[in-house]
Amino acid sequence: MDRFKNKIALVTGAGSGIGRSTAVRLDQEGATLIIADINEDQLNETKNMLTNKASSAMVLDISDLEQTQACFQTVKKEYKTLDALINVAGILRFDNSHEVKIEDWNKILNVNLTGTFFMCNFGCLCCLSLKAIL
Repeated sequence: MDRFKNKIALVTGAGSGIGRSTAVRLDQEGATLIIADINEDQLNETKNMLTNKASSAMVLDISDLEQTQACFQTVKKEYKTLDALINVAGILRFDNSHEVKIEDWNKILNVNLTGTFFMCNFGCLCCLSLKAIL
């Protein structure tokens, strides 16, 4: 299938799990991918699974707003468009609520909530500036 042929898609959390599976499937569907993850080794493993040589990988901590902004500057400069943003990056923990440390709680919120929100925010701004369809 080529449902995503000539489409540019950014997938976060692509180093493992659902993010990796999503990236591989979109690659099979013809997409040019920008895959992102905080774990460089796992990200490279995913990159090696992709067949589209125009796809790229970037180490990205979505909880870091400067990195997130730089990510979309790269998209604008190198790809000139963005057809899909797939936010998969996230932290899943199984802690007892009475044992959760504030540092862990803040990290989860910074990635799962704030990071995902600003990926969407900067993604929309990117698409608007490129006159891409939202």
